[in-house]
Amino acid sequence: MNREFLKAEKQFNTHKPDGSHLDAISTLVKLAKRNHPPAQSLLGHIFLFNQYVANDHKQAFYWLKLASLNKQASAQYNLGLMYENGIYVSKDVLLAIHWYCQAAELNHSDAQVRLGELHLENNFLFRNEKEAEKWLSLAAAEGSTKAMVKLCQLYLSSNFSKDKVFMALNWLDMASKINDKEAIFNIATMHELGIVLPKDLDLAIELYTKIAELDHLKAQINLGHHYFNLKPNPDYAQSFHWFLSAAKIGDADAQHQVAQMYLQGIGTPLDELAAREWLHMAADQGHTESQYFLAKMFYFNDATGADVENAAEWYHMAASKLHPEALYALGNLYFDGHGVAEDKYKAVDLHLKAAEQGHVLAQYNLGFEFVLCDITPNSQYADIFYRWLEHNAALGQALLNTVLA
Repeated sequence: MNREFLKAEKQFNTHKPDGSHLDAISTLVKLAKRNHPPAQSLLGHIFLFNQYVANDHKQAFYWLKLASLNKQASAQYNLGLMYENGIYVSKDVLLAIHWYCQAAELNHSDAQVRLGELHLENNFLFRNEKEAEKWLSLAAAEGSTKAMVKLCQLYLSSNFSKDKVFMALNWLDMASKINDKEAIFNIATMHELGIVLPKDLDLAIELYTKIAELDHLKAQINLGHHYFNLKPNPDYAQSFHWFLSAAKIGDADAQHQVAQMYLQGIGTPLDELAAREWLHMAADQGHTESQYFLAKMFYFNDATGADVENAAEWYHMAASKLHPEALYALGNLYFDGHGVAEDKYKAVDLHLKAAEQGHVLAQYNLGFEFVLCDITPNSQYADIFYRWLEHNAALGQALLNTVLA
């Protein structure tokens, strides 16, 4: 039975576009039905991570549960992932931790790292640095570079002895020597800021560049900011290059920055169409500032004319997250019935929210809207309007003193 399994495992792992993986899966199913734990574990993994087969989390759970009860550490870890993330089953962090512990006791390094992280996150367990250190140390001893980096971060951020800090640097050095990108990133950051290691900006940039070229997102963003803010002569072309690299990976902040650089022609020729495309990508990910700028681009479109309905839609999205400029702009649309049905009271509500976020024009306009909406002095709005009128009048805005009178 083991020989059949090893052959099927090899077939699957050396997948070729000749259909041999289907033969491998067929063999694994036969073995799993005959209660072969490694086959059950691998089959569950295949169905969970959708490797060359149709996504089937029900099948994944079934086989992983059987394999877990048969003490297969990889299956126990994957079952923990399903419970932690609510994949097919209801989210249950305590059950996830149970299965992570089972796998960790069998020396599964990923399970040990996840337990270490959970003890540090303070979301599901009380923060316990000693317990986190225990699990991360076990994983690091097994060669997990992720555990090495996490241990270093733990030792440097908490009240551990100098010996522990020295040990942390050793972990980082070990991980960086096998080109672990996170380890190199942490060493670069320590050199950039002069934390524990000597401050050396040139070395930090060299290390950031090394891993940025290997698509390390945080390194690319750090380089983007570094070249943008370089004194006395910023290198906007280099800044744009690295922000664009991060944007292509899918980082919403980088996508927004690329759009702004296209809009202003900084580090790249001015290109409003490209700017809109990047804003759209970031806005689709829920990036509030991009949603606001995209709304502005639809509203102030010199090439094709204003698209107020699309502008209103994006203003709505940004306003729902209390973006003050979006609240104010959307309020104006409702006040004038521009792209949306006219609703002066809704406009007032939006401007009140903008005013509470410190938007000066919203604060200023509230008094006039009070008059234009013909709101009676004893209404629910009166006290609020008077408060903002007095606030702005106190700042010396003489016109508002007239309204108050």
